[in-house]
This record gives sequence, structure tokens and C-alpha cells, in this order.
Amino acid sequence: MHVDAGKAFAAIVDCSLGKTHGRVETFILDETNALFIPEGCGNSFQALEPTAYAYLTSKLWFPDVKYLAISLDDPELRIDWPIKGSERIISDKDRSLPTRHEIFGDRS
Repeated sequence: MHVDAGKAFAAIVDCSLGKTHGRVETFILDETNALFIPEGCGNSFQALEPTAYAYLTSKLWFPDVKYLAISLDDPELRIDWPIKGSERIISDKDRSLPTRHEIFGDRS
């Protein structure tokens, strides 16, 4: 992921079933850096100001395909989003995502 203009907060979650499952790393991205997100990791971001970004994927993206996605407010992940509460703009799709536990259970 690369921010072409602006600034974004990125949260990356390890979704593999190894010993690092559920580990979260966060980053601030702007025009001076980029982030490689390995397969098996989930990612989400908040635009902290008007932002344009680009990213490449390892597979083709299709709007009707269901992808693994975890609630951005999952209490187990403890992501400290910089923009909180009613200040956030979140899609209906993202509001309805399951927690990590609902997807993976106790497997980790």
C-alpha cells in the first residue's frame, strides 16, 4: 500500500494460524513510505486527512466475491484507531463484520 497524497493510519493483523495469529502492527503512511502486506494478513486503514492511495494485490479482486474480513472494532485486537466514535465514516459492510473469535474460534 502506498499513499500518493495525504496521510493514513494502517492496521495489519496476522490471520495465519501460527503462533503470531492475531498479532497487530500499526503504521502511519504518507508519501514518503509504503507498506508490503504479506498474504495471510488482514489490513485496514483510516485516512487521517484527504488521502489518495494505491495498492497491488496477489489475486484479482471481484466485488461479488466474499473475502475474509474481521471487525475493525474487535476487542481482542485492541486496535487504537486515531479517529474514534461518530467521527468515523464506516461502510455498512464493514460495520457488520464478525470478530476474530467468530471466524477462527479458539484456533490460533
